[in-house]
Amino acid sequence: MKLYLKSKILVINICYFFDLDNTEMSGIRIRKIPKDVKEKTLKIHFAKPENGGGSILKIYFPLFNNDAVIIYKDKSGLWWYQRW
Repeated sequence: MKLYLKSKILVINICYFFDLDNTEMSGIRIRKIPKDVKEKTLKIHFAKPENGGGSILKIYFPLFNNDAVIIYKDKSGLWWYQRW
């Protein structure tokens, strides 16, 4: 899926993770994030319901190639991205 943030195209993949207690967590991986985007910008954008977001548990940013992983508190943060 592709999404625009600050007029840049981001590539988003839905991810499912398991913590040490084997509890399933859900989130998204965002690729091709411009170098000038800050973690706060990602948090604000991907938490807004009008952008398909939800309550964020943790953001891992920056990762290799300036990618990010956003873990949501529940799957409600993924509904918009699952449409694609």
